[in-house]
Amino acid sequence: MVDTRFVDLLMSRLNETESILKDNLISGVIKDHNEYSLSRGKLEGIQLAKRDIEEIVNQVLIEN
Repeated sequence: MVDTRFVDLLMSRLNETESILKDNLISGVIKDHNEYSLSRGKLEGIQLAKRDIEEIVNQVLIEN
């Protein structure tokens, strides 16, 4: 069984980190191309993680 509080907290943290990364990219805080690439990679990783978590949680909740 999935503890929905855990999932909510995890998704909240990922959303918060995603927002910070997006804000940094938009605001021009990024110093060079390497930092830009690293930030983009982190952002893409977070987005993939969120998608996977949502898929898995939905599968588990549907099965129960």
